[in-house]
Amino acid sequence: MWSNDVHQDQELPANQDAVFLHGLSIATESETRDGMSNAGAVQRLFAPRAHDAQQIATMWQCVYSAGIAFYLVGNYPEWREGIFSVAQDVSSLFQWLLSRGAPGISARSTCKRVIQHDSASIWTPTRPSAIKSRTKALMATGTITTEACDTYHGHQIPLHLPDMAGMVAAMNDPFIVMTDCSSLGFARVVWDFIALKISQYRNDGNGHCFFVFHPDNAWMGAFMRLERAEGQLPPEFIGVAHDLFVLCRWMLCVRVALVQAMGDAGKGIRFHILIPSSEPMVIPRPLSFIDALYPLTLEGPTRRGQTLVWLRVVPESAGVLKDIGAVPSPCPVGAERKACAAVCIMWIVASPALVMVCKLLCSPRTPFYMALSLTTVFHGLALVATLWFKRELLRHHHCVFPRGIYLDTSARPRAWPRANMTVKTIPRPSLTVVDNRTGKSYELPIQHNSVLATDIKKIKAQSHTDRAEDETSQGLRVYDPAYMNTAVVQSKITYINGQDGILRYRGYPIEQLVNKSNFLESAFLLIYGELPTGSQLQSWQDEIMHHTYIHSDIEGMFKSFRYDSHPMSMMTSAFATLGAFAPEANPSLQGQKLYTDAATGDPAALQVLDKQILRIIGKAPTLAAASYRMRQGRPFNRPAQGLSYTGNFLYLLDNLSGHEYRPHPVLERALDALFIIHADHEVNCSTATVLQVGSSLVDPYSAVAAGCAALYGPSHGGASESAIRMLMEIGSPENVPAFMAKVEKRERVLVGFGHRVYKNVDPRSKAIRQLAEEVFEVTGRNKLLDTALALAKLAGESDFMRSRNLYPNVDFYSGLIYQAMGFPLDFYPVLFAVPRCVGWLAHWRQQMLNPSGVKIWRPRQLYLGEGQRDYVQAERRGQKTGAGVFDAPSQVSHGGDSKRNKLATYRDERGDILKPKL
Repeated sequence: MWSNDVHQDQELPANQDAVFLHGLSIATESETRDGMSNAGAVQRLFAPRAHDAQQIATMWQCVYSAGIAFYLVGNYPEWREGIFSVAQDVSSLFQWLLSRGAPGISARSTCKRVIQHDSASIWTPTRPSAIKSRTKALMATGTITTEACDTYHGHQIPLHLPDMAGMVAAMNDPFIVMTDCSSLGFARVVWDFIALKISQYRNDGNGHCFFVFHPDNAWMGAFMRLERAEGQLPPEFIGVAHDLFVLCRWMLCVRVALVQAMGDAGKGIRFHILIPSSEPMVIPRPLSFIDALYPLTLEGPTRRGQTLVWLRVVPESAGVLKDIGAVPSPCPVGAERKACAAVCIMWIVASPALVMVCKLLCSPRTPFYMALSLTTVFHGLALVATLWFKRELLRHHHCVFPRGIYLDTSARPRAWPRANMTVKTIPRPSLTVVDNRTGKSYELPIQHNSVLATDIKKIKAQSHTDRAEDETSQGLRVYDPAYMNTAVVQSKITYINGQDGILRYRGYPIEQLVNKSNFLESAFLLIYGELPTGSQLQSWQDEIMHHTYIHSDIEGMFKSFRYDSHPMSMMTSAFATLGAFAPEANPSLQGQKLYTDAATGDPAALQVLDKQILRIIGKAPTLAAASYRMRQGRPFNRPAQGLSYTGNFLYLLDNLSGHEYRPHPVLERALDALFIIHADHEVNCSTATVLQVGSSLVDPYSAVAAGCAALYGPSHGGASESAIRMLMEIGSPENVPAFMAKVEKRERVLVGFGHRVYKNVDPRSKAIRQLAEEVFEVTGRNKLLDTALALAKLAGESDFMRSRNLYPNVDFYSGLIYQAMGFPLDFYPVLFAVPRCVGWLAHWRQQMLNPSGVKIWRPRQLYLGEGQRDYVQAERRGQKTGAGVFDAPSQVSHGGDSKRNKLATYRDERGDILKPKL
């Protein structure tokens, strides 16, 4: 591989006395490029440019036959001719340099310092003062080390290729290290990078031309073989260059040809300079481009979110950098000039020769002689200032960048006029993923701060180390246990921001709805997207109350339960049974498009869908009250007219005999507010269950029954019940500090604090805290309430709780309100399920009205079990080696009747006597 050229019209680095090694490239002796030897490849490299004498005049090249190409930067009179040679060994290499009069190299220093050390040749110049003004280092073959010759980098640099990347980061020097990339590996990366960029811009309606710049060209042979094997890239791809100056001249020729062929339209064709890289690459020298090359975009790759290419485009340029880091600017040019001027003035004023001459011409102890003595002090200060200034230049020039490849290119050629424009950086809504197994890069579109999991499935590889069950060739899978960071649906219903503690229904903050709305109005908002008008609200309330009655056979079903059955078990069974009383609402009987046709605007399907929503919301409090009355052993109440939704629910629960029953307004309002708060909470466990079951196009009654089963669990709907049981266990406020001490020692769990989503205060708890105080004024305070308030106060003062963002949640305060209102603990999940039916139905309706149809939810798994095994007969099977307690059924205990039955004898259908089983 051969490094890029350095030209006379390029600006030299500001600190010329420091050494700039512009390129080191390694190739093996056996590697050839298109059947040519290394020397032939070099000749072919420079042959096309032989006509450009000015280009070759300021560089000298020496190529070691094992494949080392290197050169040193210089702009000296003795190097005004093009020089090229091939050396067969290291000694010949130095002799050739000596014969050409290389700056700072003499026969004495060369011959004396060519020594052997640990089987590795080491060459160190013995004239650092001479070489320091010209070069910093000279690189040789793979095992040869080079020692820096100044005090800035006074340590050896190992050139073993595995250590090069770390050495570059440690040295922080702006040079590039390239290993042999002649295989298809990097060529394939470049090919895919070009194809990806062309595909991204193909359909935007504008013209584009793509060029590739990379300072190494060893992979180009493999790239051409790849192009012959897979066909030509699209015509938008122009070509590849490893010299940025040559590339810009090439682009200028293309621009001229476009303008000649297309007129002014050719000026609008956007040029793209693609800079592929598999390692971090830094080009700290400023770059600028002439106006004719614009519109221009420079694009680079990223890996794991890290930018691989860093450039410094002068502020006057209008280059659009995409996926390219911006190299920090060094110390301002104005500051450099001022410092240089100050140092020069001090040196002129305090010149030692001038001071000595003046002292000889004047007599001692005169004022003039004393003034001259002071100039000696100024001379020392000037020397210190010079050393400090040189150190600052080095410090500003060598910036710290990510580990990897560093490239120091010369500044913009003086022949290029700077464009009077500004730099623009335009972010792209996409994610670039590099598969390190194959080296391929993939660009995944980002929409609404998310990527499609099916896009990740496009990332495929064939690895012999993977198990067959991993299905590597079928695409990458996303493993997200418990849906920790997986969005399964696009919704317009509820918004939650757990970091800032925000909860909104259709854009309305929950606090406003609790304080100003009522449950049925909020239910209409959740399901249909807007707050109802006056007439819509009245019609909605009438329809809901009309559907509060249940069939007498369902009441008979409640009577068939045990007296101590859990109310949620009865609710789940009741909703499943309710579907049997509405066969017209069952897609299994009426056709699977019964509800999905509503997405096409079918009025009949939409009417059937909305009717089931009215039925379920209306019957939910009646079913809940029936489970409560069943537990109490009391007769069922019929719905009352003229009451609100929550007022009717309290009537169904508590009415004994009076016909003019009216619940207490504070308790009715408190229950209504709790129903608003519990109506929906995005895609929680029970809502996800409803959508999972609903994706099979089952009837909504069965889907709601599944939601009730999910809500039944103590980690979901039973959290408020668990919080009250915890408070009952604490007992009194005096026991709170001891309980909190156990919590901080992780001996106990504090229920009712913290949330899976909210990392701040739960907005629902803020909405009902004042409501809880109003309820307590009506029902009276008790010791349990005092214990809860003491626990909340102590937890708010605990650093342990605040550092973990653990604050009282809605279950903590809602449980206190339910307890103050006198509801039994096992009825709390039912009080949760009644309002949550609204949220379930809102998401189910949104699912059915999806214009793209309803796809059945089918999550994938990661199979970690045994590979393929062959069946073994029972008599030949042995005990599994290393079998654990989970590898066999546990022993089940039996009651007395079961033991007697197992000891009895029976006759089978053939008359044979069966032996006892115990």
